[in-house]
Amino acid sequence: MGVAAYLSTIAFAAVGKAAPAPYVRGDVGSGAVAGFLDLFRRSRAPTAAELVAENVNTAYACASLNADLVASSTLRLYVSTRRGESPPKMSLRGECRAVVGRELAALKAESPRAAAALAGAMTVEEVLSHPLLELLAHPNPGEPDGVGMGMQQLFDFTQLYQEVVGRAYWYTPLDGIGGTPSAIWLLAAHQVREVLDRDGGSSIIDRYEFGTGPNKETYSPQEVVPFRCPDLDNPYVGGVSPMRAVFEKIRLNRKVDAVTNALLDNGGMPSALFTPKGDSEGGGIGEHEAERLRYKLRMMLNYAGRGGIMVAEGPGALHPLQWPVRDLADFQTLRLTKIDIANAYQVPPALLDPQDANLNGIKMAQYLHARYAGVKRLRRIESALNAFLLPKYDPSGRLFVCYDSPVPEDRAELREESKVLIAGAAITRNELRRRHGMEELPGSKGEELVDSGPRREIGKGRPAPRTTEA
Repeated sequence: MGVAAYLSTIAFAAVGKAAPAPYVRGDVGSGAVAGFLDLFRRSRAPTAAELVAENVNTAYACASLNADLVASSTLRLYVSTRRGESPPKMSLRGECRAVVGRELAALKAESPRAAAALAGAMTVEEVLSHPLLELLAHPNPGEPDGVGMGMQQLFDFTQLYQEVVGRAYWYTPLDGIGGTPSAIWLLAAHQVREVLDRDGGSSIIDRYEFGTGPNKETYSPQEVVPFRCPDLDNPYVGGVSPMRAVFEKIRLNRKVDAVTNALLDNGGMPSALFTPKGDSEGGGIGEHEAERLRYKLRMMLNYAGRGGIMVAEGPGALHPLQWPVRDLADFQTLRLTKIDIANAYQVPPALLDPQDANLNGIKMAQYLHARYAGVKRLRRIESALNAFLLPKYDPSGRLFVCYDSPVPEDRAELREESKVLIAGAAITRNELRRRHGMEELPGSKGEELVDSGPRREIGKGRPAPRTTEA
């Protein structure tokens, strides 16, 4: 594709024209199959439902660690005020808190969206009370107790679907006050189908279909908030999950487990062979006698009877069977496969086997997990919320959400910075308390500068040197 043709395909949104037909590959849904898994094109790619079914073992552990990290992170709502704009009414009502100093610098540095929103802003404030915050805290209002989800569950499931299926969807019915969302319903991603607009409209997606069989619900793109993992085949629809990237490795582990379970259940490798001496014409004991003896031995030596003494009722010989120990290369392959799966999810192996690491190793693994897995996933979620959910409340773009960084702060560095600020009387009591995660003081006392005590000029107040008589 030439440069002009490529630019024509990406400029459709700006000019309000429909995307060319080849721009997107096809409808994406629970039954979609894209390509093959293996080089020989023998094993087809899994469907979304098959991905959900394979969320077990190492894949489940990695997906759960990432989902827990996202769900336990703090999401904040901010409002910016540019030159010429009036202060937001919520600020005049005392529902906002000013963001200044080190906190403002960290906000700009951590979030590209925040840096863009604050580029020309005169002030930025954290919104403490807003209908969006209430909705996120109670996504399913009006439901009886025990029905629906809380905020923790909502983000936990949202991230789990991205880890497994590669995409997640919120259905937000726009029948609230002023056309805002009245609830947030998480849709099972493997049952959602994105139907593309083939009629020359201005939208890539014509509608979302949810459910299977004849009983399908249809939602407009304005009612759905999509979350997607990057997909090079479908940049604007679909999504490739970490599980899809290492699905062959996951299936390999599952096959080894299946073979081991079959071996234990079926007893395919007996430990010994008892050969009785029969009196029948053919030199054997007969079919019925052999079955009776087999049943008796099985009842006597099964489960806890391992290692017991067998006493035969008739003459015969016991031949122990020595099976070769499983090749060590098999265990090495499984260990490397586990590492490959963990790498796809960006989970340090030390978090999967903490008993094999010391305390410093676990702390380093937690730092790497937050830095490389957590930050990227949090930015992806806040980007989707700012693009698809916030405009329903504020078309002007003054409101935006941003996650606190999941990377733990260097406490030693924080203490040294605080000492310098206290010594220079350059920090208020509440600023200091916020830096260290403490509750603010009420009233004007919290806005007073922290005083480290009386200071004296250099060279004054020193005791006189001691002198000795000759």
